[in-house]
Amino acid sequence: MSTEICPRNFSLYSISWARRYHSQPDTIILDFITTESSMVTVREFLERHLQAIFDGDLASYRATTVEDLTLYEWYVTPNRIDGLPFHDFMMTEAKRGDTAGMALDPLPPSGTPEDKARLRFDLANYHEQRYAGTAICSYTLLISKGGPAGVKVQSYNESRVLVDFDGAWKVVHVHKSPSWNAPYQAPGAT
Repeated sequence: MSTEICPRNFSLYSISWARRYHSQPDTIILDFITTESSMVTVREFLERHLQAIFDGDLASYRATTVEDLTLYEWYVTPNRIDGLPFHDFMMTEAKRGDTAGMALDPLPPSGTPEDKARLRFDLANYHEQRYAGTAICSYTLLISKGGPAGVKVQSYNESRVLVDFDGAWKVVHVHKSPSWNAPYQAPGAT
């Protein structure tokens, strides 16, 4: 059997199905299954998911995330965060007009929130691993914020685990870590 390069959105399930049900086992039929997970690349899905977070779009965020989501967000708490209610609150607060640009940002000394519309994200060093119906996306998230003093860029490393649920990708786990050399122990620890 020869190996062929398939389009990025070709489903591994399609290859498996074709091998099981085709009369010639050495032939791969390019029988595309029309599902969200096979028609939209993982990266496109991930970027839509992240954009929903930055836009404070709770409906889109919930549509792309499982209810029992687990996360580690080092800049929020050293403990695991479970479920969506925490982020529902954070996103709702960040969207309010009288708060800082992002939920954990302090208000500037002027007391006036930043212009929230001047924010973008990029995925640096993007790496994707696929295993059957699971995708692991690892990258450095760059968050650029434009303001009167110029553009400031924040970054941290992030991994998101996505699972294909009957043709629809959903985020099931997120792990964030600093992109700077963090100390082995917390400052002041002995």
